[in-house]
Amino acid sequence: LNATGEVTLKAVDTTSWSDGVYSYTRTDIYSVKRSGYFDFNKVLADASSRFSDELMDSIEPFDYDELKPYNHAYLSGFLAEKYDVEDEVALQRANDRTMMTCNELIKASVRHSSVSIVDNGMVIKPEHCHYIMLPVWMVNIKYKDKMYTFAMNGQTGKFIGDLPMDQG
Repeated sequence: LNATGEVTLKAVDTTSWSDGVYSYTRTDIYSVKRSGYFDFNKVLADASSRFSDELMDSIEPFDYDELKPYNHAYLSGFLAEKYDVEDEVALQRANDRTMMTCNELIKASVRHSSVSIVDNGMVIKPEHCHYIMLPVWMVNIKYKDKMYTFAMNGQTGKFIGDLPMDQG
């Protein structure tokens, strides 16, 4: 994906002081314009509706240098999920993630106490879209009539999930 455009921001600096009798606050407000071009490679968008996007996002990153061409023998003895999210929906998710990153980068480039976006003219264009299978291990456990889902990045071992808590 790539993003290009112009963003208008509101930047605020607040300074407070006291002379012993009175307290003063000075607020400076600025209108800031930023334009730019961003190139993003390998933006992931979970293509399975079975698990939450937030859960899948939380086990990133993956090492793309470790990707290998698909071979069905890799999955022997394992249950694997095929994508069930349409291309347009997955692409919109990738666009949303890309726009959030653009917004964070642009806001970070403005060095003031408070920065907010007033008008976002960034446009995101897809370049290429590929389906890949990544090593993610999922475990569902039922405990006291509630399901708990755990996910692990099969490359890094990063593990995430909600643990059942004993109230005792």
